[in-house]
Amino acid sequence: GGLHGVPRADGLGEVVAGVEEQHLHRVAVEQGAPIGLRLALLLGQRAEEVAGRVGERAQAAQELRGLNVFAADSELPPLEDGSYYYHDLRGLDVLDAGCGSGPIMEALRERGVRAESRVGLCVERSPALLAAMLGILKAGGAYVPLDPNLPEARRAFMARDVDVRLVVASSAGRPAVESLGEVLELGAWLEGPSPAPENSEGGARAEQLAYVMFTSGSTGAPKGVAIEHRQVNRLVRGADYTAFGPDEVFLLLAPITFDASTFEIWGALLNGGTLVVHPPGDTSPRLLSALVERFGVTTLWLTAGLFHQLVEQDTPALARVRRVLAGGDVLSPGHVRRFLEQGGQRLINGYGPTETTTFACCHAVDRVEQVGGAVPIGRPIANTTVYVVDASGEPVPTGVAGELWIGD
Repeated sequence: GGLHGVPRADGLGEVVAGVEEQHLHRVAVEQGAPIGLRLALLLGQRAEEVAGRVGERAQAAQELRGLNVFAADSELPPLEDGSYYYHDLRGLDVLDAGCGSGPIMEALRERGVRAESRVGLCVERSPALLAAMLGILKAGGAYVPLDPNLPEARRAFMARDVDVRLVVASSAGRPAVESLGEVLELGAWLEGPSPAPENSEGGARAEQLAYVMFTSGSTGAPKGVAIEHRQVNRLVRGADYTAFGPDEVFLLLAPITFDASTFEIWGALLNGGTLVVHPPGDTSPRLLSALVERFGVTTLWLTAGLFHQLVEQDTPALARVRRVLAGGDVLSPGHVRRFLEQGGQRLINGYGPTETTTFACCHAVDRVEQVGGAVPIGRPIANTTVYVVDASGEPVPTGVAGELWIGD
């Protein structure tokens, strides 16, 4: 569960100030008041203040634009090692013909794709992947990443679970998804002319579905998580945990089936930044350092395991980027210290389940003396609320263990 509309406090213990608030909270609990009201009383908030903030937040959500308004400049040639460089992906209404998403959008509409139609996506990291994603979104649909390396039964379950009837695939990905329904293979669609701007929709609603991503299933059956356009906006627009903008260069390294790719792709595309597309397959310290050096990557996201491995190998790339974000597992304090001792500029520990769209909390360190016996998950990022509660859903005092509740 999550909480909606309750103002966030830096620490519950810091805001409970006086016997009156504690008394009101006790009465609310005894009378069975809703948890939102109990929290508001505990935090010393007046009802009108809470209502006002709820209204402001709702209005802000209505003003957010959808993801399907972009331009892409793909004139630069591929690198010798097969990686690609996407430059200056700015938030404009007209899609560049070189991106190829316009013809894909038209092909999808001809096949009945409309608002919130779930469209499977089985394309390796490449410019074609971005074109396919943009084409699906421009058609009004939502993309559902499908991993060709998963067992066939698992892919079939995922497609059936979210009602995927059409899949956009590369020639390499097509054999893995042919049994799922109709397949639109990329190729000729990337070569055709882009339709005139007036043929494209003006923009998705903030609450419209953008993609569905499945959890790993490590704690049970894999679950499809529906992410709306506004949730992606929350992750990368007006964010306070890292820098976004025209001067920032992101590397698309995460698999498209992993929600870290949401941060990498839309962090660049929605902020006029630059996106470098890592070639398909695993990375290596040598290739990673070459891409960072050649294109001046400023922001790099790594799994905790890969971060630890690169630190142990003293990979030059880590010291060249302005900030490294790592997560997906517990970070080792020893590796974080070594990263900073090796010249690393800033390490951001990012925490969040798939349901929170990549990150819910972040903690940054840029000096060795800031690293203690554990690396905290930090504080909630902008437009996010986080509370620690007990088994009854009651907020616990500062320093007491409990369950984490996350909301917007």
